[in-house]
Amino acid sequence: MYVGLNTNYHGQWNKNDSQLFEKLIKEKGPTQAQKIFLELSLKRLNAIIKEKKVISFSLDKIITMWHADHEAYDYAAEAQSKNLTAKIKLRKDNKIPKLIMNAYYLAILLPSLIALFLNSKNNDFTNPLPLIGCFIILGTILLHIPFEVALRYKNHSLIWFCFIAAQGIINGGSLITKILSKN
Repeated sequence: MYVGLNTNYHGQWNKNDSQLFEKLIKEKGPTQAQKIFLELSLKRLNAIIKEKKVISFSLDKIITMWHADHEAYDYAAEAQSKNLTAKIKLRKDNKIPKLIMNAYYLAILLPSLIALFLNSKNNDFTNPLPLIGCFIILGTILLHIPFEVALRYKNHSLIWFCFIAAQGIINGGSLITKILSKN
């Protein structure tokens, strides 16, 4: 929670918080370090509330966690740099695979948003899968408001975007067919 409430780093892991954690573990032990971090977390939370940054910080964290989906490439490139026998060498700074991964992510996200919009507009929630997916995604968003965020922390909910996107493609296709048949 301490890392997740760090406004300077958008609630993401950072070296400063990590070093403090390591220092407290060595000096105070794990149990006492956890108690100290709870107190420090509450201080950070109070500062966010006093400065009236709750909404802006929450939105910042949501954007930080959900804006893209290319982190797997970074992990693969990092692991492969340590493997001298690897057949394929992934460059750490290669932007093309990251763009492809993000394009795929957005290609799933857009129909999902269309489905949510059309289902809400028509008040049509007869298919339970998109609705369950929405609850899982919303739950993931809410869970990470006070806790650390990273692109990978949403991976468990990405499958639900596929179900919701399928509904969006069906609904969007029906809407386009209706519009074209009127002309």
